[in-house]
Amino acid sequence: MSIAKNVNREANIMNMNNNRAAQLSDQRNLRIKEVIDAVGLSRNTIYRLMEKFQFPKKVKLSQGLVGWRIEEVKIFLELGPDGWYEKYGQSQQTVKLAKQA
Repeated sequence: MSIAKNVNREANIMNMNNNRAAQLSDQRNLRIKEVIDAVGLSRNTIYRLMEKFQFPKKVKLSQGLVGWRIEEVKIFLELGPDGWYEKYGQSQQTVKLAKQA
């Protein structure tokens, strides 16, 4: 195999690894301090917005450990509280009310 082909093959492998790393970073969960830093809201405001279905729901990671999906936080940053409610919150609220009935 020529040197040029070897270099090209290694570059392709590195690009594939970089793409996987980007995908993994989008799939990880954020802890509350990271969410606070990302959205610029206080912990109390985040939980208040969650109660009104205007912020992404937390995900239970283990006993006593919760996080937020990074892709949902990114969408929240694009839509804002009212946009989040219109797109996702109304359906979440309907499901919660149906479970209570």
